[in-house]
Amino acid sequence: MTALGPVIVAHSDALSFPSIARRLATTGHTARLPWLLDSVRGTLDEDAGVGSQRRSSLRAKTLLDLFLQRADALAVQEDTLDVLDRDIRSLRSAQAALAEASPRAQRWRIATRIRDEDFLSALRAARDAS
Repeated sequence: MTALGPVIVAHSDALSFPSIARRLATTGHTARLPWLLDSVRGTLDEDAGVGSQRRSSLRAKTLLDLFLQRADALAVQEDTLDVLDRDIRSLRSAQAALAEASPRAQRWRIATRIRDEDFLSALRAARDAS
């Protein structure tokens, strides 16, 4: 999941976030894309890159902000919980994962142990590899 961050930043102009959101909604995973994009957007404040990577990061920030403004209108119901991690196998472990999750995961009600730092590490690793 974190490996999608650098791809989103590099190809944000070519991605149709509303279209992806509609497809995810048909599977019952409405909040996954806003959570993912919110997490990626947060990492761009920490590390915008340099040169052409900086330009890509600035453009991605703009596109992510525009999508997230619309996504904010999607009310994630209090009783809705999307379990992302495969090792979460009970309601109790899902609730525990959500309680320990990042603020962004909690906002979108995604039960996962993936942290914002994981997205930042993936973004930096991709930048360093290029």
